[in-house]
Amino acid sequence: MTSLLHLDLSYSQIVGPLKSFGNLCSLKTLSLNNNNLTGQLPELFFYLSNCSKGTLETLLLNDNILSGSFPDFTLFSSLRELQLQGNNLNGSFPKSFGQLSNLTILNLDDNILSGSIPDLSVFVSLRKLCIGDNLLNGTLPKSIGKLSKLKVLDVSSNLLEGTVTEAYLSNLSRLSYLDLSSNSLTLNFKDNWVPPFQLETILMRDCQLGPRFPKWLQTQHTFSEFDISNARISDTIPTWFWDLSPSLVFLNISHNRISGVLPNLTFKFPHIYGIDLSYNNFEGTIPPVGPDLEHLILSNNKFSGIFEIAPSAKKLFKFLKDSDVPVEQNPQLKPHAMTVFVMTCESAVQLRKAGKATVRESTLKDLGATHLKYGVVDEHFEVTKYALLETIKEAVPEMWSPEMKNAWAEAYDQLAAAIQNEMKPLN
Repeated sequence: MTSLLHLDLSYSQIVGPLKSFGNLCSLKTLSLNNNNLTGQLPELFFYLSNCSKGTLETLLLNDNILSGSFPDFTLFSSLRELQLQGNNLNGSFPKSFGQLSNLTILNLDDNILSGSIPDLSVFVSLRKLCIGDNLLNGTLPKSIGKLSKLKVLDVSSNLLEGTVTEAYLSNLSRLSYLDLSSNSLTLNFKDNWVPPFQLETILMRDCQLGPRFPKWLQTQHTFSEFDISNARISDTIPTWFWDLSPSLVFLNISHNRISGVLPNLTFKFPHIYGIDLSYNNFEGTIPPVGPDLEHLILSNNKFSGIFEIAPSAKKLFKFLKDSDVPVEQNPQLKPHAMTVFVMTCESAVQLRKAGKATVRESTLKDLGATHLKYGVVDEHFEVTKYALLETIKEAVPEMWSPEMKNAWAEAYDQLAAAIQNEMKPLN
Protein backbone atom coordinates (compact mmCIF):
# COMPACT_ATOMS: atom_id res chain seq x y z
CA MET A 1 0.00 0.00 0.00
CA THR A 2 2.89 2.34 -0.71
CA SER A 3 0.65 4.54 -2.90
CA LEU A 4 -2.11 4.99 -0.29
CA LEU A 5 -2.95 8.66 0.31
CA HIS A 6 -5.76 8.57 2.89
CA LEU A 7 -6.42 5.98 5.59
CA ASP A 8 -9.28 6.17 8.09
CA LEU A 9 -9.57 3.38 10.67
CA SER A 10 -11.42 5.34 13.35
CA TYR A 11 -13.75 3.43 15.69
CA SER A 12 -12.22 0.11 14.62
CA GLN A 13 -11.28 -1.33 18.04
CA ILE A 14 -7.62 -1.44 17.08
CA VAL A 15 -5.46 -2.49 20.02
CA GLY A 16 -1.76 -2.12 20.63
CA PRO A 17 1.17 -0.19 19.14
CA LEU A 18 1.49 1.14 15.60
CA LYS A 19 4.55 -0.46 14.03
CA SER A 20 2.68 -1.39 10.85
CA PHE A 21 2.31 2.15 9.49
CA GLY A 22 5.96 2.66 8.62
CA ASN A 23 5.68 1.61 4.96
CA LEU A 24 2.95 4.04 3.86
CA CYS A 25 5.27 6.37 1.99
CA SER A 26 2.63 8.50 0.21
CA LEU A 27 0.27 8.89 3.15
CA LYS A 28 -1.31 12.33 3.54
CA THR A 29 -4.11 11.55 6.00
CA LEU A 30 -4.06 9.05 8.85
CA SER A 31 -7.16 8.89 11.07
CA LEU A 32 -7.18 6.46 14.00
CA ASN A 33 -9.58 8.21 16.36
CA ASN A 34 -11.37 6.26 19.09
CA ASN A 35 -9.39 3.04 19.22
CA ASN A 36 -7.33 1.41 21.96
CA LEU A 37 -3.91 2.34 20.68
CA THR A 38 -1.14 2.15 23.24
CA GLY A 39 2.55 2.92 23.37
CA GLN A 40 4.67 6.03 23.32
CA LEU A 41 3.81 8.83 20.92
CA PRO A 42 7.48 9.29 19.88
CA GLU A 43 7.52 5.64 18.74
CA LEU A 44 4.63 6.26 16.36
CA PHE A 45 6.33 9.30 14.90
CA PHE A 46 9.50 7.26 14.52
CA TYR A 47 7.65 4.64 12.44
CA LEU A 48 5.98 7.33 10.34
CA SER A 49 9.26 9.16 9.80
CA ASN A 50 10.69 6.15 8.00
CA CYS A 51 8.58 6.88 4.96
CA SER A 52 5.79 9.50 5.15
CA LYS A 53 7.57 12.30 6.98
CA GLY A 54 7.44 14.64 3.99
CA THR A 55 3.87 13.91 2.90
CA LEU A 56 1.75 13.55 6.05
CA GLU A 57 -0.65 16.49 6.41
CA THR A 58 -3.37 15.19 8.76
CA LEU A 59 -2.83 13.01 11.83
CA LEU A 60 -5.89 12.20 13.96
CA LEU A 61 -5.32 10.12 17.11
CA ASN A 62 -8.06 11.39 19.41
CA ASP A 63 -9.32 9.22 22.27
CA ASN A 64 -6.73 6.47 22.48
CA ILE A 65 -4.34 5.42 25.26
CA LEU A 66 -1.14 6.91 23.90
CA SER A 67 1.41 8.16 26.41
CA GLY A 68 4.80 9.81 26.53
CA SER A 69 6.02 13.27 25.67
CA PHE A 70 6.06 15.11 22.36
CA PRO A 71 8.40 13.76 19.66
CA ASP A 72 10.83 15.71 17.53
CA PHE A 73 8.59 17.54 15.06
CA THR A 74 11.46 18.63 12.81
CA LEU A 75 10.67 15.99 10.18
CA PHE A 76 6.93 16.75 10.02
CA SER A 77 6.74 20.33 8.81
CA SER A 78 4.06 19.28 6.29
CA LEU A 79 1.48 18.64 9.05
CA ARG A 80 -1.60 20.85 8.79
CA GLU A 81 -3.89 19.11 11.26
CA LEU A 82 -2.73 17.42 14.47
CA GLN A 83 -5.34 16.03 16.86
CA LEU A 84 -4.27 14.11 19.98
CA GLN A 85 -7.21 14.80 22.31
CA GLY A 86 -8.04 12.35 25.07
CA ASN A 87 -4.75 10.51 25.53
CA ASN A 88 -2.17 10.38 28.34
CA LEU A 89 0.47 12.62 26.85
CA ASN A 90 2.73 14.43 29.30
CA GLY A 91 5.67 16.78 29.35
CA SER A 92 6.03 20.23 27.86
CA PHE A 93 6.20 21.68 24.35
CA PRO A 94 9.62 21.04 22.74
CA LYS A 95 11.53 23.66 20.76
CA SER A 96 10.82 21.68 17.59
CA PHE A 97 7.11 22.42 18.04
CA GLY A 98 7.69 25.62 16.09
CA GLN A 99 8.47 23.51 13.02
CA LEU A 100 4.74 22.84 12.63
CA SER A 101 4.19 26.32 11.23
CA ASN A 102 1.69 25.08 8.62
CA LEU A 103 -0.82 23.88 11.22
CA THR A 104 -4.42 24.97 10.77
CA ILE A 105 -5.90 22.74 13.51
CA LEU A 106 -4.23 21.76 16.79
CA ASN A 107 -6.22 19.77 19.34
CA LEU A 108 -4.41 18.58 22.48
CA ASP A 109 -7.38 18.69 24.87
CA ASP A 110 -7.62 16.29 27.81
CA ASN A 111 -4.03 15.15 28.31
CA ILE A 112 -1.48 15.75 31.10
CA LEU A 113 0.64 18.38 29.38
CA SER A 114 2.58 20.75 31.63
CA GLY A 115 4.83 23.77 31.32
CA SER A 116 4.01 27.02 29.61
CA ILE A 117 2.33 27.70 26.28
CA PRO A 118 5.05 28.42 23.70
CA ASP A 119 5.31 31.38 21.37
CA LEU A 120 2.50 30.97 18.83
CA SER A 121 3.43 33.73 16.41
CA VAL A 122 4.73 31.26 13.78
CA PHE A 123 1.31 29.56 13.48
CA VAL A 124 -0.17 32.22 11.22
CA SER A 125 -2.56 29.75 9.54
CA LEU A 126 -4.02 28.34 12.75
CA ARG A 127 -7.84 28.26 12.79
CA LYS A 128 -8.47 26.01 15.79
CA LEU A 129 -6.39 25.88 18.99
CA CYS A 130 -7.64 23.50 21.70
CA ILE A 131 -5.31 22.83 24.63
CA GLY A 132 -7.86 22.60 27.45
CA ASP A 133 -7.95 20.08 30.31
CA ASN A 134 -4.21 19.90 30.86
CA LEU A 135 -1.75 21.18 33.49
CA LEU A 136 -0.37 24.10 31.53
CA ASN A 137 0.80 27.00 33.67
CA GLY A 138 2.13 30.51 33.33
CA THR A 139 0.39 33.26 31.42
CA LEU A 140 -1.53 33.33 28.18
CA PRO A 141 1.04 34.35 25.55
CA LYS A 142 0.45 37.68 23.83
CA SER A 143 1.41 35.98 20.56
CA ILE A 144 -2.16 34.65 20.44
CA GLY A 145 -3.05 38.10 19.18
CA LYS A 146 -1.16 37.38 15.96
CA LEU A 147 -3.35 34.42 14.99
CA SER A 148 -5.64 36.45 12.75
CA LYS A 149 -7.30 33.36 11.23
CA LEU A 150 -8.22 31.81 14.58
CA LYS A 151 -11.87 30.75 14.94
CA VAL A 152 -11.72 28.48 18.00
CA LEU A 153 -9.67 29.17 21.14
CA ASP A 154 -9.95 26.76 24.08
CA VAL A 155 -7.45 26.96 26.94
CA SER A 156 -9.92 25.92 29.65
CA SER A 157 -9.15 23.88 32.77
CA ASN A 158 -5.45 24.60 33.09
CA LEU A 159 -3.33 26.46 35.64
CA LEU A 160 -3.03 29.70 33.71
CA GLU A 161 -2.89 33.03 35.51
CA GLY A 162 -2.32 36.69 34.85
CA THR A 163 -4.24 39.48 33.14
CA VAL A 164 -5.77 39.33 29.67
CA THR A 165 -6.37 42.68 27.97
CA GLU A 166 -8.10 43.52 24.72
CA ALA A 167 -4.67 43.48 23.02
CA TYR A 168 -4.76 39.68 23.14
CA LEU A 169 -7.97 39.50 21.10
CA SER A 170 -8.17 42.69 19.03
CA ASN A 171 -6.83 41.07 15.84
CA LEU A 172 -8.94 37.92 16.03
CA SER A 173 -11.74 39.06 13.74
CA ARG A 174 -12.81 35.48 12.89
CA LEU A 175 -13.07 34.22 16.46
CA SER A 176 -16.40 32.50 17.18
CA TYR A 177 -15.60 30.14 20.08
CA LEU A 178 -13.82 31.35 23.23
CA ASP A 179 -13.29 29.17 26.31
CA LEU A 180 -11.05 30.53 29.07
CA SER A 181 -12.87 28.69 31.87
CA SER A 182 -11.35 27.24 35.03
CA ASN A 183 -8.14 29.24 35.09
CA SER A 184 -6.96 32.09 37.31
CA LEU A 185 -7.21 34.67 34.56
CA THR A 186 -8.30 38.28 35.05
CA LEU A 187 -10.01 39.91 32.08
CA ASN A 188 -9.33 43.62 32.00
CA PHE A 189 -10.99 45.21 28.98
CA LYS A 190 -11.66 48.90 28.50
CA ASP A 191 -15.30 49.94 28.80
CA ASN A 192 -15.33 51.34 25.26
CA TRP A 193 -13.64 48.33 23.64
CA VAL A 194 -15.49 46.98 20.61
CA PRO A 195 -14.28 43.45 19.73
CA PRO A 196 -13.78 42.71 16.02
CA PHE A 197 -15.54 39.35 16.35
CA GLN A 198 -19.00 37.93 17.02
CA LEU A 199 -18.81 34.99 19.41
CA GLU A 200 -21.16 32.01 19.23
CA THR A 201 -19.79 30.46 22.43
CA ILE A 202 -18.63 32.47 25.46
CA LEU A 203 -17.25 30.35 28.32
CA MET A 204 -15.40 32.18 31.11
CA ARG A 205 -16.30 30.27 34.25
CA ASP A 206 -13.97 31.02 37.21
CA CYS A 207 -12.27 33.91 35.44
CA GLN A 208 -12.34 37.34 37.09
CA LEU A 209 -14.54 39.61 35.02
CA GLY A 210 -15.99 41.76 37.81
CA PRO A 211 -16.80 43.58 39.87
CA ARG A 212 -18.81 45.35 37.18
CA PHE A 213 -20.81 43.55 34.51
CA PRO A 214 -18.58 43.46 31.38
CA LYS A 215 -19.68 46.18 28.97
CA TRP A 216 -17.95 44.63 25.95
CA LEU A 217 -20.58 41.88 25.99
CA GLN A 218 -23.06 44.47 24.73
CA THR A 219 -21.45 44.10 21.29
CA GLN A 220 -22.11 40.35 21.02
CA HIS A 221 -25.39 39.27 19.39
CA THR A 222 -25.00 35.71 18.10
CA PHE A 223 -23.94 33.59 21.09
CA SER A 224 -25.85 30.42 21.94
CA GLU A 225 -23.78 29.29 24.95
CA PHE A 226 -22.89 31.72 27.73
CA ASP A 227 -21.14 30.93 31.02
CA ILE A 228 -19.60 33.58 33.27
CA SER A 229 -20.30 31.76 36.53
CA ASN A 230 -18.07 32.50 39.53
CA ALA A 231 -16.66 35.57 37.80
CA ARG A 232 -16.68 37.85 40.88
CA ILE A 233 -19.34 40.14 39.46
CA SER A 234 -21.13 42.33 42.00
CA ASP A 235 -23.42 44.46 39.90
CA THR A 236 -26.95 44.91 38.64
CA ILE A 237 -27.49 43.01 35.43
CA PRO A 238 -28.03 45.56 32.64
CA THR A 239 -31.33 45.48 30.79
CA TRP A 240 -29.54 45.24 27.44
CA PHE A 241 -28.20 41.80 28.36
CA TRP A 242 -31.61 40.15 27.99
CA ASP A 243 -31.93 41.43 24.40
CA LEU A 244 -28.48 40.47 23.10
CA SER A 245 -29.01 37.01 21.61
CA PRO A 246 -32.42 35.38 21.03
CA SER A 247 -30.56 32.25 19.87
CA LEU A 248 -29.27 31.54 23.39
CA VAL A 249 -29.77 27.91 24.49
CA PHE A 250 -27.56 27.73 27.60
CA LEU A 251 -27.08 30.45 30.23
CA ASN A 252 -25.01 30.22 33.41
CA ILE A 253 -24.26 33.31 35.49
CA SER A 254 -24.40 31.53 38.84
CA HIS A 255 -22.15 32.08 41.88
CA ASN A 256 -21.81 35.83 41.50
CA ARG A 257 -23.50 38.71 43.30
CA ILE A 258 -25.63 39.84 40.42
CA SER A 259 -28.85 41.64 41.27
CA GLY A 260 -31.88 42.70 39.29
CA VAL A 261 -35.30 41.52 38.18
CA LEU A 262 -35.85 38.84 35.56
CA PRO A 263 -37.85 39.61 32.41
CA ASN A 264 -40.18 37.19 30.67
CA LEU A 265 -37.59 34.63 29.58
CA THR A 266 -40.04 32.92 27.21
CA PHE A 267 -39.93 35.94 24.92
CA LYS A 268 -36.25 36.73 25.41
CA PHE A 269 -34.85 33.22 24.86
CA PRO A 270 -37.52 31.10 23.14
CA HIS A 271 -35.22 28.11 22.51
CA ILE A 272 -33.27 27.98 25.76
CA TYR A 273 -32.94 24.59 27.48
CA GLY A 274 -30.67 25.39 30.43
CA ILE A 275 -30.61 28.33 32.87
CA ASP A 276 -28.54 28.59 36.06
CA LEU A 277 -28.94 31.83 38.01
CA SER A 278 -28.24 30.33 41.43
CA TYR A 279 -26.25 32.05 44.18
CA ASN A 280 -26.98 35.62 43.20
CA ASN A 281 -29.21 38.43 44.47
CA PHE A 282 -32.05 38.37 41.95
CA GLU A 283 -35.38 39.64 43.27
CA GLY A 284 -39.00 39.92 42.24
CA THR A 285 -41.17 37.27 40.70
CA ILE A 286 -40.11 34.18 38.82
CA PRO A 287 -41.10 34.73 35.17
CA PRO A 288 -42.58 32.16 32.77
CA VAL A 289 -40.12 29.97 30.90
CA GLY A 290 -40.17 28.42 27.44
CA PRO A 291 -41.38 24.92 26.51
CA ASP A 292 -37.87 23.68 25.63
CA LEU A 293 -36.43 24.39 29.08
CA GLU A 294 -35.00 21.25 30.72
CA HIS A 295 -32.87 22.69 33.53
CA LEU A 296 -33.80 25.71 35.64
CA ILE A 297 -31.71 26.48 38.74
CA LEU A 298 -32.75 29.55 40.73
CA SER A 299 -31.71 28.57 44.25
CA ASN A 300 -30.11 30.99 46.72
CA ASN A 301 -31.61 34.20 45.40
CA LYS A 302 -34.23 36.59 46.77
CA PHE A 303 -37.23 35.74 44.63
CA SER A 304 -40.73 36.32 45.93
CA GLY A 305 -41.67 32.65 45.88
CA ILE A 306 -42.47 29.64 43.77
CA PHE A 307 -46.17 30.49 43.69
CA GLU A 308 -45.38 33.39 41.40
CA ILE A 309 -45.23 30.80 38.59
CA ALA A 310 -48.78 29.63 39.29
CA PRO A 311 -50.34 31.86 41.98
CA SER A 312 -53.63 29.95 42.20
CA ALA A 313 -51.77 26.76 43.13
CA LYS A 314 -51.27 28.13 46.65
CA LYS A 315 -54.90 27.31 47.41
CA LEU A 316 -54.07 23.61 47.19
CA PHE A 317 -51.89 23.76 50.30
CA LYS A 318 -54.38 23.90 53.15
CA PHE A 319 -51.62 24.24 55.72
CA LEU A 320 -50.67 27.62 54.22
CA LYS A 321 -54.05 29.12 55.05
CA ASP A 322 -53.71 32.00 57.51
CA SER A 323 -49.96 31.38 57.70
CA ASP A 324 -47.29 33.98 57.00
CA VAL A 325 -44.51 31.40 57.05
CA PRO A 326 -42.93 30.93 53.58
CA VAL A 327 -43.83 27.59 52.05
CA GLU A 328 -40.23 26.36 52.00
CA GLN A 329 -39.99 26.95 55.78
CA ASN A 330 -43.37 25.53 56.71
CA PRO A 331 -42.99 22.39 58.88
CA GLN A 332 -45.95 20.74 57.11
CA LEU A 333 -44.36 20.95 53.67
CA LYS A 334 -42.25 17.80 54.04
CA PRO A 335 -45.16 15.52 55.05
CA HIS A 336 -47.21 16.95 52.18
CA ALA A 337 -44.38 16.34 49.71
CA MET A 338 -43.93 12.79 50.99
CA THR A 339 -47.59 12.07 50.28
CA VAL A 340 -47.18 13.07 46.63
CA PHE A 341 -43.89 11.17 46.42
CA VAL A 342 -45.33 7.96 47.89
CA MET A 343 -48.31 8.09 45.53
CA THR A 344 -45.98 8.52 42.56
CA CYS A 345 -43.89 5.61 43.83
CA GLU A 346 -47.01 3.44 43.95
CA SER A 347 -47.87 4.58 40.45
CA ALA A 348 -44.37 3.70 39.24
CA VAL A 349 -44.49 0.21 40.76
CA GLN A 350 -47.90 -0.52 39.24
CA LEU A 351 -46.76 0.83 35.89
CA ARG A 352 -43.78 -1.53 35.96
CA LYS A 353 -45.85 -4.58 36.93
CA ALA A 354 -49.08 -4.12 35.02
CA GLY A 355 -48.31 -1.53 32.40
CA LYS A 356 -50.69 0.99 33.94
CA ALA A 357 -50.94 2.99 37.14
CA THR A 358 -53.87 2.76 39.52
CA VAL A 359 -54.53 4.52 42.81
CA ARG A 360 -57.07 3.72 45.50
CA GLU A 361 -60.48 4.87 44.26
CA SER A 362 -61.37 6.72 47.45
CA THR A 363 -58.07 8.59 47.36
CA LEU A 364 -58.59 9.54 43.73
CA LYS A 365 -62.10 10.81 44.37
CA ASP A 366 -60.87 12.97 47.26
CA LEU A 367 -58.01 14.34 45.20
CA GLY A 368 -60.25 14.96 42.20
CA ALA A 369 -62.81 16.82 44.29
CA THR A 370 -60.14 18.95 45.98
CA HIS A 371 -58.40 19.83 42.72
CA LEU A 372 -61.73 20.69 41.08
CA LYS A 373 -62.79 22.84 44.03
CA TYR A 374 -59.65 24.94 43.91
CA GLY A 375 -59.53 25.34 40.16
CA VAL A 376 -56.39 23.38 39.40
CA VAL A 377 -55.36 23.63 35.74
CA ASP A 378 -52.83 21.78 33.58
CA GLU A 379 -50.06 24.26 34.38
CA HIS A 380 -50.25 23.32 38.07
CA PHE A 381 -49.67 19.67 37.28
CA GLU A 382 -46.65 20.63 35.16
CA VAL A 383 -45.16 22.75 37.97
CA THR A 384 -45.50 19.83 40.38
CA LYS A 385 -44.05 17.40 37.85
CA TYR A 386 -41.01 19.59 37.28
CA ALA A 387 -40.47 20.03 41.03
CA LEU A 388 -40.80 16.28 41.65
CA LEU A 389 -38.28 15.34 38.94
CA GLU A 390 -35.77 17.93 40.16
CA THR A 391 -36.18 16.73 43.76
CA ILE A 392 -35.48 13.11 42.82
CA LYS A 393 -32.53 14.17 40.67
CA GLU A 394 -30.98 16.08 43.58
CA ALA A 395 -31.59 13.16 45.95
CA VAL A 396 -29.89 10.51 43.79
CA PRO A 397 -27.62 12.37 41.32
CA GLU A 398 -25.37 9.35 40.79
CA MET A 399 -28.35 7.25 39.64
CA TRP A 400 -30.09 9.90 37.55
CA SER A 401 -30.30 9.18 33.83
CA PRO A 402 -32.62 9.98 30.89
CA GLU A 403 -34.20 6.54 31.32
CA MET A 404 -34.88 7.15 35.00
CA LYS A 405 -36.28 10.60 34.26
CA ASN A 406 -38.63 9.19 31.62
CA ALA A 407 -39.81 6.41 33.96
CA TRP A 408 -40.68 8.83 36.77
CA ALA A 409 -42.29 11.25 34.33
CA GLU A 410 -44.51 8.51 32.91
CA ALA A 411 -45.53 7.37 36.39
CA TYR A 412 -46.42 10.92 37.38
CA ASP A 413 -48.29 11.55 34.12
CA GLN A 414 -50.47 8.50 34.72
CA LEU A 415 -51.17 9.59 38.28
CA ALA A 416 -52.00 13.12 37.11
CA ALA A 417 -54.27 11.75 34.37
CA ALA A 418 -56.16 9.66 36.93
CA ILE A 419 -56.68 12.71 39.15
CA GLN A 420 -57.75 14.83 36.18
CA ASN A 421 -60.27 12.17 35.21
CA GLU A 422 -61.86 12.48 38.68
CA MET A 423 -62.00 16.26 38.30
CA LYS A 424 -64.73 16.09 35.65
CA PRO A 425 -67.82 17.78 37.10
CA LEU A 426 -70.96 15.70 37.43
CA ASN A 427 -73.67 16.41 34.85
